[in-house]
Amino acid sequence: MKKIISVLMVITMVLSLGVFSASAEEETSVNYWIAETPDIDPDELPGTVFGYLGDADRNTFVNVKDATAIQKHVAGIITLDDSALDLSDVDFSENINVKDATAIQKWVAGLLFDNSFISHALYEAYELDERLFGKWECTTDIGAEMNELLPLFFDDPKISKYIKIRSCMVTETYEFFDDYSYCITTDEISANKAIDIIKSDFGYGLLDYMVAVTKESGYDVTPKELLAAMGYLSMDEYINDMFPADLFGDISEPVVSFYRTTPDGKLYLDEYSDTVYNFYTVETDTFTLTGDNENLMPELYPITFTKIK
Repeated sequence: MKKIISVLMVITMVLSLGVFSASAEEETSVNYWIAETPDIDPDELPGTVFGYLGDADRNTFVNVKDATAIQKHVAGIITLDDSALDLSDVDFSENINVKDATAIQKWVAGLLFDNSFISHALYEAYELDERLFGKWECTTDIGAEMNELLPLFFDDPKISKYIKIRSCMVTETYEFFDDYSYCITTDEISANKAIDIIKSDFGYGLLDYMVAVTKESGYDVTPKELLAAMGYLSMDEYINDMFPADLFGDISEPVVSFYRTTPDGKLYLDEYSDTVYNFYTVETDTFTLTGDNENLMPELYPITFTKIK
């Protein structure tokens, strides 16, 4: 449901009013997880701390000596071992070159503003929960979920009187692999139908809501007059402006990312996030997300997936 939840948040939130170069490159050998915050307690990480990003000389802190070590490695003067190379890829290019050394130099000098992960912990994830391997499918009534969320985002319970999204079922498939990657695919036909319903119901409902609020302020206007006052010639023009073509992106495009699990039933679905996770359970043919640790949109849970044979 990660992709669908993102769409819901977009709808409700938006609509609710390198110096040097070198040819030598070397690929890193292992992918590790990166802590979001540099001072996070290692005991709170979902795995074992391996090192710190940028710490090429493995002395537990990052300074200009690490940049020098990378430069020497690229020039063939020294050879960094695999673990040092894994810590040296600070720009996440999966190659080690002078750009990594330059980024560290800028970070040390306080000049690097587009990379917030240098000196953050890298850690090895726990073994994955093999029960998740394979394909899981979930069909959700997006309209019902939006009806639950709209009063929260508008901070006005009256909004439910005017905006009522009809039932629109969307099917998503999650596939978990044994290499820490997963893929989300969304059924394009059901998703496009849902988007059309949401656009129509939300657009007309929001206009009725604005007319009601305007009347409460002492101005008696019709929906047509309000549209004209906002500069729209028709309802279609208003809805198309509210929902630009690129708002939802390509809903059918698969989402590929990385996940990890912990023995105590936590599922991390973001490649670099170590602070937000879902609680989950797995039974014979069902996998259920029961909530998340930050209590974000509890109305959406539980979300139950069925194993695809």
